Amino acid sequence: MCRERYAEAEEFFTAAIELDGQNSLAYSGRSVIYTRQGKFEQALEDLNKFVSLEPKVWDGYFERGVIHGRLKNYALAILDFTKVLELKPRDADAYYNRGITYSELRRYAQALNDLDRFLKLKPKSAEGYLARGTIYSELKNDEQAVFDLERAVALNPNYAKARLHLGREYFALGKYAQALPEFDAFVKLVPHLPDGYFERGVTYGELQNYDAAVEDLSRAVALDENFAEAYYYRALSYSRQRKVARAILDLNKVIKLEPRHAKAYFQLGLEYYNLRKFGPALVFFNTVIKLNPLAASAYYNRGNVFLNLEKYAEAVVDYTRAIILNPADADSYHNRALCYQELGESARSRADFAKVRELLGKK
Repeated sequence: MCRERYAEAEEFFTAAIELDGQNSLAYSGRSVIYTRQGKFEQALEDLNKFVSLEPKVWDGYFERGVIHGRLKNYALAILDFTKVLELKPRDADAYYNRGITYSELRRYAQALNDLDRFLKLKPKSAEGYLARGTIYSELKNDEQAVFDLERAVALNPNYAKARLHLGREYFALGKYAQALPEFDAFVKLVPHLPDGYFERGVTYGELQNYDAAVEDLSRAVALDENFAEAYYYRALSYSRQRKVARAILDLNKVIKLEPRHAKAYFQLGLEYYNLRKFGPALVFFNTVIKLNPLAASAYYNRGNVFLNLEKYAEAVVDYTRAIILNPADADSYHNRALCYQELGESARSRADFAKVRELLGKK
């Protein structure tokens, strides 16, 4: 319906209400027009009036619950969907919507209960399996998540959202070869969205197909020039291809878009360290530690910078911090042992080398 038709319909229902302020159907009809135009607050006012006039009619509670959900009034939405189920106990859509709303509140047990009921009433609903599968994924119940997401795709192979989530679940499980066809399908179904190219590009990176990764991640940033994570992962692929200048350009783009992106600063530190430009590397590792004081790898790598600068005492401090945060880090013990050697602390050096042998023996 075009904008002019919405205006006409709104005028019609408003005129009906002016003639009869108790005309519940007019309030309901106008709420639909408001909703389609995104005027949710006005739609809510009309639905409140409808419910007050028709307290035994379930439709008003359902539509109001949907509006509350869109306005993120989740507690009120749950009350409305619960009222629907009091009036119509086998209403599958009320179970579905209440389940989705519980999920928004991270009340996953109640969400799963509602979605189980929904799927008993509508066992061929791809949407229901997708919703339940994403909750299981949040709960790290990977086996059940994969089952539900595969079921959603089997029921509707052209369900783009299900394809995307199934691909992500396979990826999280390290099943990269299985993830790729799902991202392929998503890209074919919605080629105008950057998400599929991004996910597939990251997956290609894990499979060490860096040319394909760069190609897909470039498509992602072409579709969304502010897609910071796409720049970050493209930088990683450039780095693996030894295209350091391009990697650094992308990482600087990430920082411009997200000034607190600790992983980008860390990778910049590594790039400059590998170029033996220890001054910039030190600056970037300092920034990582400022953003995340518990980043063991940042202390380790800053320690490496100090080691190369022959600042052995400073290096010992950083390796020690890395060991405190990650006691199984054999590399930090090894490099600290080297520093102790340079500082003439032979006993401590021997102790650290012994620890390295112990840790590597366990592996």
